[in-house]
Amino acid sequence: MTEFKETMYVHSFQVKQGYVVFNTLYGYLDLLSNDLYNKFKKGKYQEIDKNSLDILLDHRFIINNELNEESLFNSYISLYEHNRNKEKNIYILFSYECNFNCTYCFEHDMKGKETSNNNLNKIFRYVEKQLENNKVRLVLYGGEPLLLQNYNKIEKVLSFAQKNNIKVKIITNGYLLDVFSKLLLEYKRNIDYLLITLDGDKDQHDLTRKKKNKEGTYKKIVENILMADKLKIKTKIRVNVGMENQKYIIDFLLHNTICKTHDVSIHFIENNRCLASNTSVIARKNRIIIDLYNICLNQKNLTLEYPPLKQIDLMVNEDDFVLPLFDYCNSSNIILFDNDGNMYNCTEACEDERFLMRNDETVYYTNDHICKSCYLAPICGGGCRWKRYQSRIENDLSCQKEIINLIELFIKNFLEENAYGV
Repeated sequence: MTEFKETMYVHSFQVKQGYVVFNTLYGYLDLLSNDLYNKFKKGKYQEIDKNSLDILLDHRFIINNELNEESLFNSYISLYEHNRNKEKNIYILFSYECNFNCTYCFEHDMKGKETSNNNLNKIFRYVEKQLENNKVRLVLYGGEPLLLQNYNKIEKVLSFAQKNNIKVKIITNGYLLDVFSKLLLEYKRNIDYLLITLDGDKDQHDLTRKKKNKEGTYKKIVENILMADKLKIKTKIRVNVGMENQKYIIDFLLHNTICKTHDVSIHFIENNRCLASNTSVIARKNRIIIDLYNICLNQKNLTLEYPPLKQIDLMVNEDDFVLPLFDYCNSSNIILFDNDGNMYNCTEACEDERFLMRNDETVYYTNDHICKSCYLAPICGGGCRWKRYQSRIENDLSCQKEIINLIELFIKNFLEENAYGV
């Protein structure tokens, strides 16, 4: 008889009816009786009835003893490379200057001159070369890009985009949108969309997104969003969820007029570099993740930007095999030029020399010996590389707790909705 072993890619937990087993590589989900689970975990495969054994083999909870799973996992990288979106998002950081003083901003202490025309010309040459083999989108970034001091340079970028038929995304706080309206209208055909942040209704938003003189910004931003709508310049909304607004965010998403009429992406502040001080860490985060996920299922214009949850969702609900998540935040498609012309593949790693790009090589977390041997790796995508580097803890596996809790909460929610009554 062929020798078998338990796959390394399995997570199990106890429920009323027995044990849930979840294949973290292939997405198979089964509910085992206590007796069957004990035989499975103890490797007593000869005592398992044929039907149950066939299921465990078919769902790859039990595998051939000679199979090298790490090699198998790494073999999926080339397939992932082939299938992933090849569009390059090229970020242009004009400067770190901003007219806001947001409480959670990670760029507070960053200084530096404005990007020069020479830098822009360097970026244009790079983009032209990329266009030979890739689709490209330009992203205007800061600080705050839509400042009066950047007006001529933004016009130069938009003109370049128009000549080369490139779409442009503008990440802006939206406060000076009215000042730039004529320019944006002129190049409207090349503007993919504006991404503007609202962190809740007026009271919640104005707690975190203030001007430098501490005045609130909500009213002016909403007026400018409505102005952009009238000009038919596409606008998307970003919502940051943190300690300050977590209690109110669901009501805001469901009832605010702007949220009802625009595409909205939802992000967790604590996943960003700005949370090095943990000033906005959310209590019971996984419960909020699931609540937001359920809302997004029913409101198609809402998207929860939390890659591990999306991966679990696809693995559980898709019939076909879902490739492992090799790139937590799509950084393999990101190139950021800072105001000195340096290149990074992370929008939050500015001025961190460890993230300087010296070529176009894609770096996946499988280069990290801790991650590539972790049974949760296909789901978490290695997590935020910047955050891992900052922890400076060798063999740190604290990240596992959040993913494990998320898996169990999601699956329990899934089973209850499908009348398993766990």
